[in-house]
Formats: sequence, structure tokens, C-alpha cells
Amino acid sequence: ALLEVLQSDLRLPAKEYICRQLALLGTARSVPVLAGMLTDPELSDRARFALEAIPDASVDDALRSALASTEGDVRVGIVNTLGERRDAKAVPLLTELQNSADGVLSGAAAAALRKIAPPA
Repeated sequence: ALLEVLQSDLRLPAKEYICRQLALLGTARSVPVLAGMLTDPELSDRARFALEAIPDASVDDALRSALASTEGDVRVGIVNTLGERRDAKAVPLLTELQNSADGVLSGAAAAALRKIAPPA
């Protein structure tokens, strides 16, 4: 029921509340709906908050996929979430982003890589 409401025309505070609930109750079933919110600058942070807590590999797949279609703060946020989830499959993407001309993105990618595989 939460997923149906999340996909409705509710205003931001209601969607934010539902995402907080999904961080506690969300399952793999929640991932496609939340993943669809990742590219929306207004909803991306809320979706990432919920996704970060869901213990399913499909979350990591969705985050990696969203990197290609995002930019700016949204992309940096996704990079941060990949680091928090310690997604080893994201290492090639993060290594590439670490060399970005965007200093904020480059720094976020470097930090995420340190979380995934700290230097020996």
C-alpha cells in the first residue's frame, strides 16, 4: 500500500514520510519504485535514504544504473550511497568518477572507494 501511495500525486512531505517508513520496512519489492525516484532532484535523497537500508542486491544494481542518467548533486548522492552500501561492483564506475573534473564528484567517488576497499 505504501508503494501505491508513493507513486501517487502526494506532496513532498507525505512522500518523505513514506520513504522513512520504507527504510524500516522496505524489501526488494520496494526497489523498482524507489529506483524510479533516483533521477528526480526533489525525491532522490528520500529514495536513497530508503534504498540504503534495504538489504537486497537489486538496490546496488539500481544505484549503479542511475549513475548514468544523473548529474550534479543527485549523482554525488548516489555515489555516497554506493559507498555506504560498500558495493564492490561499483568500483570500476567509482574509479572512473574519481578522475572527474568535478571536484565534488571526484571527492565523493574517492571517499566511496575508501569505504568499499580501504587502503591497506
